[in-house]
Amino acid sequence: MRSVLTTIWPFLQPSNLLFLIFALGALLLLMKRRRAGKRVLLTATLLTLAILILPIQSFMMVPLETRFPQPALPDRVDGIIMLGGSLHAVNTAHWGRPQLSERGERIFETAMLAKRYPTARIVVSGGAWRLAPASEAELATELLVELGVPRWRITQEQKARNTQQNAEFSMQLVNPKPDDVWVLVTSASHMPRSVGVFEKLGWPVIAYPVDYETNGKVSWLLASSVGDRLSALDFAAKAWGALVAYRVLGATDTLFPGPKPQTTEDSASGR
Repeated sequence: MRSVLTTIWPFLQPSNLLFLIFALGALLLLMKRRRAGKRVLLTATLLTLAILILPIQSFMMVPLETRFPQPALPDRVDGIIMLGGSLHAVNTAHWGRPQLSERGERIFETAMLAKRYPTARIVVSGGAWRLAPASEAELATELLVELGVPRWRITQEQKARNTQQNAEFSMQLVNPKPDDVWVLVTSASHMPRSVGVFEKLGWPVIAYPVDYETNGKVSWLLASSVGDRLSALDFAAKAWGALVAYRVLGATDTLFPGPKPQTTEDSASGR
């Protein structure tokens, strides 16, 4: 099922889907089915204008990024988990120095949390992708060390290729205790799915969202280009699509995981 979803996603991605609609319209014209072709091209043109004018991607991103607010961190933290996605592994290997992706804030926030909690264990999760000579966990570890995090504090999870594996493989490595306090660092738009997976495994975490794409409000400003809007829309659609897929596959218990009401016991334990 997971491989099927991976295969069909490129055809459902908004930018690719829009291109396919334009291509269909052109093909119909070439086949001399002018009326149908004009209708399809008109539909594609109207969709393009809607994407350019309406803040569709903003409507999709804001609920994701505001689902988990910035937490009031407790006095005690036993561990910090940083999920992969912060580095371009292949580019890093080619240029010989870390090449951060648009998710690079994860590394800097993790380093700052490590400094704030000097006894906390650090788990860096991320496997090696095709053509990459090293796992993302290895590359991120080197950068964290450069930022002042002692190497002995870092546990590398080097096999994960998706969010579910991030949680499962990390849990196998650290075997967290029921009363441990763990902080999860990942992008704000990625946090609902991530927390849902960790909760499904019975590993409660404090959500620490980073890498915000919005200011928490829907923006009605006109886009500078269709390309920018399509890129943002692709990203938002993939995030929502992954939420649906993880729920269908049973990796999460709810479609849109969110914060759980804090109990008196949680408050007393610092969670």
